[in-house]
Amino acid sequence: MELTVIGNVASDRIEHQWDGWRDTWCGIHILPEYAEGFEGIEDVSHIIVIYAMDNMGKVKMKVTPQGKDSSPSVGIFATRCPWRPTPIGVSTVKLLSVEGGVLTVEGLDAIDGAEVFDIKPYWPQYDAADDCEYPAWVDQLEF
Repeated sequence: MELTVIGNVASDRIEHQWDGWRDTWCGIHILPEYAEGFEGIEDVSHIIVIYAMDNMGKVKMKVTPQGKDSSPSVGIFATRCPWRPTPIGVSTVKLLSVEGGVLTVEGLDAIDGAEVFDIKPYWPQYDAADDCEYPAWVDQLEF
């Protein structure tokens, strides 16, 4: 499988941080050859962005989410931590505007320069999960 970069993130975040992502605004600069593929995207309020995460050159199979003492040590695949064997991020974010090949979004947890591989519209019929369950320690994490 080969991943194709369709754009890059432009953000004032230049290194990984645990919190404050929910309020972060950034631009996704779409490469010109893919611009036509975004026709109509302005009609949705949220998009799903698939991008390269900054895993800081590490792969860990066990992690303590956000390094918090209140979080248990769990397997990497039970978390959203960046130290994955294939550091691909998936985030649902609010689409604020579309102008000249730039999608401005709120809530993307990607650092400046991150490569974007795909963008999909958020459609509740496909993407919302009913009766979702997760561990109690997740509520103590900062976003």
